[in-house]
Amino acid sequence: MTMPISEQLPPDEPQPQEQLPPARRRRQHRMVAGETNERSEYLADLSHQSTPSFDFFLFALLSGLVLMAAILLDSQALYLLAALIAPFMAPLVGMSLAVATGSVGFFLRSLASLVIGGALVFALGVLAGLLGQASGEVFRAQAAMHTQVTWPDAAVLVLGMIVTVYLVGRNPNAKPLVSSVALAYELFLPLGVAGYGQLTSGAQLNLWPDGLVMFAVFTALAVLVGAVIFIFQGIHPSRAVGTLVGIVLFVALLAGMLSLAAEAWWGSDLFAVLGPPSVTATLAPIATATLTSSPLPSLTATDTPQPPTPTRTPTTTIIPTGTETVTFSPSPTPVWGLVNAGEPANGVIIRAEPNSLTVITTLLNGNLIQILPELANKAGVFWIHVRTTTGLEGWVQAALIATATPRPK
Repeated sequence: MTMPISEQLPPDEPQPQEQLPPARRRRQHRMVAGETNERSEYLADLSHQSTPSFDFFLFALLSGLVLMAAILLDSQALYLLAALIAPFMAPLVGMSLAVATGSVGFFLRSLASLVIGGALVFALGVLAGLLGQASGEVFRAQAAMHTQVTWPDAAVLVLGMIVTVYLVGRNPNAKPLVSSVALAYELFLPLGVAGYGQLTSGAQLNLWPDGLVMFAVFTALAVLVGAVIFIFQGIHPSRAVGTLVGIVLFVALLAGMLSLAAEAWWGSDLFAVLGPPSVTATLAPIATATLTSSPLPSLTATDTPQPPTPTRTPTTTIIPTGTETVTFSPSPTPVWGLVNAGEPANGVIIRAEPNSLTVITTLLNGNLIQILPELANKAGVFWIHVRTTTGLEGWVQAALIATATPRPK
């Protein structure tokens, strides 16, 4: 009696394709590294879990719709809801797994899935920009907060990726949605805001391309962190060529992340906390009035007394050492400016510090504002110290304030 082919194979060898059920054949086709040892089933399950399904694109679309409403209504609560509705970030897990196992094909498929899902969110952000222009109200204070890289943002992203990859590595059938929300918050929200700022960048303090650069930098960072966690869990290629490919992918991602970070570092005000040391100087105020008094005359007094028995003639002479010039500081005369952010913007954000995330207040175009002497340069953008008519002090971009120079009296 002849045994079936499947029984003749060793338990750690894969069965022939014609003997496998359809679902198993699809999983083996999607295997990231072509493993043929006893870990093939485990890697097949991992690759299956990190391959996005139709739900990924559907929930990316729903998340983009909520994000569009969050931008238009300037609502932080809706921003959080958009992150909660976002799908499980399977492409990030897939890209990390591809780097760890050295699979170029699986890396490109996962990257394509992430790009398509991100494009849906970006397109809805552009639609929000069109609707904002149509309504004439495009100034959004909350949007600017989601395009600036800070240490807390980077920490949330790294922690979310560590938890997600660790749980998926332990149980390939798991979908840790809570940690995935942190990833969506740090990736999808900046991408949607960048789409909105693509049409309103002049009014929105460089939302475009800062949001897009932030998405690219954080994607590379998340993939690098995920690959490291997979490697610590013992996932690696079985062949030397796979290891070499993984190293090349790792280095390419690292180089891309550093180049994008350097461009954002020196080319814009994207990095509010991680950016280069700022050059802050106290310069002359925008309007300077110098009053110079006429030279004081020399004072000479001669006193010649005539005593009864003069022995000498005392003479008192006051000779000035030089001509005195009195220069009055312009501080007693306040310098006023007019909020003029241009069209289609409606106003400016007044921050606690130059390029800070802390918002003091907002002012619409046409409001008067007092300009104080301090001026700061943050990554090539000039900020001025201002005081509102209600007494609030903060910093605003100098280019958004129109000033008039007072005439000396």
